[in-house]
Amino acid sequence: MASPSDQPDPTYDEVAAFLAALVEGGMVHIVLSPGSRSTPLSVCAAAQPALTQWMQLDERTAAFFALGLAKATRTPVALVCTSGTAAANYFPAIIEASRTGVPLLVVSADRPPELHGGWGANQTIDQDDLFGRYPRMFRTMAVGGTSNPVAAAAAAREALQAMGSPSVGPAHINWPFRKPLEPVGPVPIVAAQNDPNEPADASFTRDPVVDARLASLSAHRGVIVAGPLDDPQWSSALAEFAEALGWPILAESTSQLRLLAPSANSVACSERFLLEPDIAEALVPEVVLFAGATPTGTSALQWADSHDATKVLLADPASPWSSSGPGAAGSGDSGSVDTGSVDTGSVEIEVLQLRPESLAAAARSTAVPHVDAEWLQQWNAIDAAASQAIADTVDHAGATGPATVRAVAKAIPHGSHLLIANSMSVRDLDRYVDCRSGVRVHVSRGASGIDGQVATALGIAAATNEPVTLVVGDIAFLHDIGSLFAAARLGLNLTIVVINDNGGGIFSMLPIAARGADVSFDELFHTPHNTDFAFAAGIEGVSFQRLEGAESIDQLRLLVGEPAQSQGGVTMIEVVVDHGENMSIRSAIDEQLATITP
Repeated sequence: MASPSDQPDPTYDEVAAFLAALVEGGMVHIVLSPGSRSTPLSVCAAAQPALTQWMQLDERTAAFFALGLAKATRTPVALVCTSGTAAANYFPAIIEASRTGVPLLVVSADRPPELHGGWGANQTIDQDDLFGRYPRMFRTMAVGGTSNPVAAAAAAREALQAMGSPSVGPAHINWPFRKPLEPVGPVPIVAAQNDPNEPADASFTRDPVVDARLASLSAHRGVIVAGPLDDPQWSSALAEFAEALGWPILAESTSQLRLLAPSANSVACSERFLLEPDIAEALVPEVVLFAGATPTGTSALQWADSHDATKVLLADPASPWSSSGPGAAGSGDSGSVDTGSVDTGSVEIEVLQLRPESLAAAARSTAVPHVDAEWLQQWNAIDAAASQAIADTVDHAGATGPATVRAVAKAIPHGSHLLIANSMSVRDLDRYVDCRSGVRVHVSRGASGIDGQVATALGIAAATNEPVTLVVGDIAFLHDIGSLFAAARLGLNLTIVVINDNGGGIFSMLPIAARGADVSFDELFHTPHNTDFAFAAGIEGVSFQRLEGAESIDQLRLLVGEPAQSQGGVTMIEVVVDHGENMSIRSAIDEQLATITP
């Protein structure tokens, strides 16, 4: 009789071949959560030397952690979980990945078909198409051990292909397994055939139609509106194009054109000064190019809509902009003109699909006989005046949300990563922080949720050897307290700055706030929580400091600066701000900007 180690183990052979194919396709990181049904996947992943494994105790943290890994590395990351509701906890992160073009591969273990239906087997749900239209592909595998390694490897390659083309995003593979789930003998390891670090083919073909359209636009007074951008090639190409044409770049803080590598043409404060009617009317464009994801603020869209200007979206064919709906694949070819349009609010925008290399090449070949120097000078003069007014008001007003965000953005060291949370934090960064270099900004603006911020920051920290700082509001932080324990357990380095105004401050910006007690505003919207964040000091591996009072911002600059970042570990800094002062400082800034003469 054969010994257990001599017996064939088709399930583990298939899983090992599947993982090897992922490595061949460039995958480096896999994020796991404990579970029984996923045993073959977890055990094989742990044995695969080319995969870096990250164990997260809960799937919600795991998904946002993987999102951060994929954002920072711009490579596919796998998520592995057991059967039942485990994968359902991935859903918010999968939506975000779909909307922002992040390649996450969910591999969910499942019970075999005979345990589904009316049998009432425990921990069994319908996992087919669990994430709806958000993944770029869904596939249910044959029950483990009933197919073959070649088919398993082909499924891995299919998933990698789907996550990258025609629109980057997540994919979902559901894999049923029967008991026994343990390996029969030694865990098989299949060596990857290709170097995962081998660069992808970056060749592209110039499209004369695209070149002609860009040339036709370049002869006019134009503006580039740069929304959130993760791809440094796009940021560089936009800067080159703008500088060749003498156009200003309305650079959102998350565009990498304000804090990472600002262009000489970058305009920092347009989100605020374009709200001033006299200024908005003095700056009349003939062409507005939109690039990146949807802008955080609405000023540029409203301003563009108020003028009879040609509006064009520069869309990478691999970006979610080319999708016709959530998770849907686009239909345009690389470098082709899409004759359709997108409707962003009341602004109808022509879509021009091209790769960043094409835009950069067009900048070098486009002849602009008379660059309108006064056009850019006018923008720069207004931007400088607005920047000075913001600095004079915010930097001398004590601890507020805008002051906290400004202090962090200016003080964190060169080479840092900054994850800015949604709600008021990202808006304050966009409105009140001017240009500097050396800080890569991350944000989750696909669905603009406030969940998973700590876990996403931890994923960025795991992917880099550079300082990572998270700026997050108190409510968003409370959404993700569990991830603090993951930070300490994994030994990652992260600085967390929590802006605590005791509730959801953003709701005070909405008309409903004026109704006050009549609509139970505090109970239903502002929701003060009165939490003492000093509990974080009791978590192993987490240091905590509360800042409050007149000297808070000066102390904060020191705590997030170069020496502090080199200490390592998880540092949590709570900045206590007054909700009323937050509202007052924003009103004071508005008053100062209203005095600027265009």
